[in-house]
Amino acid sequence: MKREAVTKALARRIGADADADARTVAQAFASTWQQIADPLEKVIGRRGVSVLLDRALHLAAKQHAWLLLPSDPAAEVGPLHGLIAALESQSVAEGTQASGLLFESFTELLDTLIGKSLTDRLLGAIWIAPTPASAKKDTYE
Repeated sequence: MKREAVTKALARRIGADADADARTVAQAFASTWQQIADPLEKVIGRRGVSVLLDRALHLAAKQHAWLLLPSDPAAEVGPLHGLIAALESQSVAEGTQASGLLFESFTELLDTLIGKSLTDRLLGAIWIAPTPASAKKDTYE
């Protein structure tokens, strides 16, 4: 279920454009990652999010060896910049598949750390397609 939701969410962000390129995939990954990292940093801190991303990268690299990025524990930005550059150097299909696996691994690790219920509350909306009703802005008169 989670894998399917992640795949669909990435496909929506990448778009149905036949001209989509690796940079589009990397941008979709980055924007999705930002939606994930922002609320999680409030719960487990920036370092906690970075450590989980490192572990998810390690797990995903079993299927996509190019995800084994050199790490710098002293770096404040973590592996994100290197990951985006690596995604930009892959094919659209490879980048999309690896991104999906990475997000899936990350959320499974998070499930283990803080529980599935809290993970779903924090990140569930990211994987769900917006409905026309939810896309409208509330107006207050």
